[in-house]
Amino acid sequence: MQTIPNVTDIVAARYVFAVAGFFGLMHLYVQRLNLSVAIVAMVRLTGDKNRTADTGCNFDDVGNASTRELMGDFDWDEQTKSAVLSSFFYGYILLQFPGGRLADRYGGKHLMGSGILVSSVLTMLTPAAARLHYTALMLVRFLMGVAGSCCFPAMQAMLAQWVPKAERTIISNIVFTGSFTGTVVAMTSTGVMSDSELLGGWPSAFYLFGFTGCAWCILWFMMIHNRPVEHPKISHGELMFITGGSVIMQGSAGLIPIPWKAILTSPAVWSLAATQWAHTYGAYTLMTELPNYLKNILGFGLTQNGILNGAPYLALSVLSLIIGWTSDLVRQRNIVTVTTVRKICDSVSAFGPALCLIAVTMAPCERMLAVLWFWMAISLISFANSGFNCTHVDMAPAFAGTLFGITNCIGNTTGIIAPQVVGYLTETHEWAMDVPTASLETYREQQSRSLRCCNWSTVSYAHSSPLPATVAYNAYTNQVSAAFRHSR
Repeated sequence: MQTIPNVTDIVAARYVFAVAGFFGLMHLYVQRLNLSVAIVAMVRLTGDKNRTADTGCNFDDVGNASTRELMGDFDWDEQTKSAVLSSFFYGYILLQFPGGRLADRYGGKHLMGSGILVSSVLTMLTPAAARLHYTALMLVRFLMGVAGSCCFPAMQAMLAQWVPKAERTIISNIVFTGSFTGTVVAMTSTGVMSDSELLGGWPSAFYLFGFTGCAWCILWFMMIHNRPVEHPKISHGELMFITGGSVIMQGSAGLIPIPWKAILTSPAVWSLAATQWAHTYGAYTLMTELPNYLKNILGFGLTQNGILNGAPYLALSVLSLIIGWTSDLVRQRNIVTVTTVRKICDSVSAFGPALCLIAVTMAPCERMLAVLWFWMAISLISFANSGFNCTHVDMAPAFAGTLFGITNCIGNTTGIIAPQVVGYLTETHEWAMDVPTASLETYREQQSRSLRCCNWSTVSYAHSSPLPATVAYNAYTNQVSAAFRHSR
């Protein structure tokens, strides 16, 4: 069993990498998600839209929206809003696989840094594009998706190089918690800035995080290296700890032929892809559509909306680190196997949110109870970071970026599907909003149909839970092909 050496350096190089990766993914998610909150202030509410849906519930502060919320700059219908929100993901699926392969072969530093740099510049151009035309905004969001599509595969490839097996789960959790922290920052700060005349309203969120993203890129290019063997100041002890006493595998992924047949015929790979697809569908639905739900169904204003959206992701971030640390601890002490840790974490991240979101439909007129169930559902997603998110490196360290690129490309097709499904259902059922409780009943009926028609869609508001995918993944976790094992 590996033991963690006494590192005499003030800060170990692998921890500098982890913190830098954390802030990189934080900016990537802030830039991806701030539009989900800002669009509530961007779009003008007119006529019957200038109120929340009639759910038959008596909310005291429903309709007390600020003038800034009511006097948005754009008159877009629900399907246009959904098209704008989903345009990012059309670009986001393009470079997942090529980015992963390039990162495995040449390193992920420049892919990661360049992707976030381009995304940051485009973020600052977002207000101008929106004012030009919504199709210009869709183009900018599409290009942001292309720029960001190589970042996660690049990070997976770098984790395979930088993280020793004994710390795989906790360091991976530190890095990937950046995405959840970015969600907190995007939801809370964008809501506050969009509601503030002093800060200039919704455009300020795009200018601020575009600028800070550019600043992060400068530090990333200055401080981070593709592999430990390339780091000029890493200690010999830390290098040996990371590489297990050998540096032969460092940078050798490009020399090993990719076992395509083994990958494409492996039940474990396809089970992993199915798990990631179902998880991502649910997560993206909540990230992109929950702000609209809190505004239009539960009647919360912009500032409240941002805080209520961001709070559960803060809990998720903290839980993710605790779960990651605990997972590594029980593995190091041989209490359970790696496979068992992944199975438990994936199962909790699937069943937990599903049950919580079913409970939301049982408390239609209890706003805070519904919010608490949403919070609990989002918090339990944290277990996924110690589950399938670590499995690519478990399966094939030398091809972690390539493998993640394949599964993440499949998973992120849900970013296109989810907003369109919600937009279509919302648009087609708007006729019923003048009938008391009609929208609520339609919403609950939609959830009921999902339960009957799709055995893993157990969550309301077009949310999905990866139950059978998790079962399949658990069944095949140990059946990784010999072609993968030789890459360890």
